[in-house]
Amino acid sequence: MKILTIANPRTGGYYFTKSIADTHHLTHYHQPDTDVSLDTILNRDNISVKLCTIQLHQDFENSKLSLEKYIKNLHERVGRFEFDNIILLHRNTNKEYKESIINLINQGPGKSHVDWVYDNKFVNSITDDLVKYVDSYMKTMNNWMDLLSAEFNIPPIYYEDLYYNTESVDLGGLEFKPDLSKKLRTEIKPNTII
Repeated sequence: MKILTIANPRTGGYYFTKSIADTHHLTHYHQPDTDVSLDTILNRDNISVKLCTIQLHQDFENSKLSLEKYIKNLHERVGRFEFDNIILLHRNTNKEYKESIINLINQGPGKSHVDWVYDNKFVNSITDDLVKYVDSYMKTMNNWMDLLSAEFNIPPIYYEDLYYNTESVDLGGLEFKPDLSKKLRTEIKPNTII
């Protein structure tokens, strides 16, 4: 079995692909380099591979291709490896998603899979410049997902459905049972005096 997941940032892609790998006894590859070494991985059997649109975007920026040509080439490249299932993970653009992206940026490299707290300290870290940057970042990632969906002819699966309405999602026969207690975000509401 060969599964490829291409996910926007903060869509639960790591947990999903690791869970699929564990459940179906596959080797898990989390965001491997997109250089020629990726082909070696994609050529293997019994794999669950997760790529992220941000890493594809960075690879694209280092190429001399138009975005449309890059995505067409990616589709042709992936098509050579006969995946049993290709999944695109997206997320509704809402306040919680924006906050998750802000946290990702605030945490910095190497800390994308750690617990975090939505509290006053987090809220106070949000500046107007950061919001503008995140809006642009999300627009770029959403554009990537739209272009990938059109090129691969696959509708994206939304985080909200995958994790909170799992039985409504067509995973092509894959078994996935999310444990929502593993969610990285924790809410701490301010104390109130009654």
